[in-house]
Amino acid sequence: MKIEDAAFNWSRNTKSLVLSAVVYGYVSTIFVSGLLCRRFGPRRLMLVGTAVVMLGVLLNPLAAQVSPFALAAVQLVMGMAMVSV
Repeated sequence: MKIEDAAFNWSRNTKSLVLSAVVYGYVSTIFVSGLLCRRFGPRRLMLVGTAVVMLGVLLNPLAAQVSPFALAAVQLVMGMAMVSV
């Protein structure tokens, strides 16, 4: 048993889902972020994006304890917010 597998007994597919959630969130909001930037300005968008990413980083350990799908949801939202950062 590896050290990184000791805390969570997740399958390879579950790990892949969690790790790819950030990319899915990022890719899904690339074009929308341009529209939001035009409407609200780059400073506001970057401020909100940074705040959401910070909140996501704080919620990661809690979401991982709840379920891998909760962690994937947090990662997805973080990916969506990372577009503006």
